[in-house]
Amino acid sequence: MARHSLNFVIFRPSRRVSSVDSVAYEAVLQAEPATQLAVLKKSGVIRSNLAQAEAELGHLKEAEHIARHSVADLERAFGPQHPNTAAGYVNLAKILRYRHRFDEAAQALVHSQAIDRQAFAPDHPRIANDLSLQAALAFDRKKYAEAEKLFQQSLAIFAQRFPAPQTDIGRATANLAEVYVREKRFTEAANAFDQALTILERTLGPDNPELVPTMEHYSQVLRMQQDFAKAASLDARVMKIRVTRTLKRAA
Repeated sequence: MARHSLNFVIFRPSRRVSSVDSVAYEAVLQAEPATQLAVLKKSGVIRSNLAQAEAELGHLKEAEHIARHSVADLERAFGPQHPNTAAGYVNLAKILRYRHRFDEAAQALVHSQAIDRQAFAPDHPRIANDLSLQAALAFDRKKYAEAEKLFQQSLAIFAQRFPAPQTDIGRATANLAEVYVREKRFTEAANAFDQALTILERTLGPDNPELVPTMEHYSQVLRMQQDFAKAASLDARVMKIRVTRTLKRAA
């Protein structure tokens, strides 16, 4: 399965960092005139953000190395049962999943879930996000019934929040549609993609590049159902978004 097949797994840091930025980050850590605990707290958070950015750039080996250091720093600074430590484990689990080391990713996620279940209520968004990642790992291992159940649990948590996080609901619905495709439940997949696209268009805007994976996969399902006109309409929108994005980058 492609690394970015499911919408929720895509890292989107506020800015990308290069190797030069990495050196700058390390310089900040070395120059920090504070106590060792304060340095570790800052180090853990900075390394976690840097690991995400390296993963976005496709530098997965480097990202894993940094993420493991981040977890170690967070455990020492905040303690092994702190939510910040759990966030570090989630970050590591995502990167390990990108490297197709699913068993190790699942082990990292187990650590995070154990912490989050102690720290948060069962309907907290952190619990929903953990379930989404657990579902993705089940999806990767072709355990589609398990993935469907977990995605539905995650979606139920998002849906009962007030105000409901519509973007999270849209992404979760798109992920559920992906499971239906693998199970060859194409009518349900089309309905879920349509619902997800409607929500994401409303929250992100009709021309947001994040819509592209959902539109592409929805178009594929529509072709299976021989709805060629609607599929062609989606394809045209995808092309327009990509051309606009290319022109903006070139400007």
